[in-house]
Amino acid sequence: MAGITIMGNKLLRTIRKEFEEQFPYLSLAFFTPEEWDKGRDEGGRIKAIKEDKRLSEVRLAPPSKGEKEISIHGRTLVKNLEDKLLETFGLCVLVTYQKGDQGYYTSGDKAAMSLTQLNKMLEEEEEG
Repeated sequence: MAGITIMGNKLLRTIRKEFEEQFPYLSLAFFTPEEWDKGRDEGGRIKAIKEDKRLSEVRLAPPSKGEKEISIHGRTLVKNLEDKLLETFGLCVLVTYQKGDQGYYTSGDKAAMSLTQLNKMLEEEEEG
């Protein structure tokens, strides 16, 4: 499985599509830290960033430690991906999944799984 490279000049929509091609039972949602904090404080729905923007347009921090891109692969843990994008680009990203018509954010045990493990588990649940 090839990795995905995330860099500042990519559209958020492109990042999400590349991610979904690698992990068809998962998706990404992008948020500002303010919206993310609102969701954690108040709970409920939070508004995602429009995906027609480039990462460089919405990130709140220049790349950390001289990093201009990050790579992700199937062994990447969900929580590590989310943390790395926040640390590197100042952007809150959540790995999400669908069950029927309902969308969910990963947390707890699911956030501690690798992307491949979580994708496979959701695939098996859907087929089950």
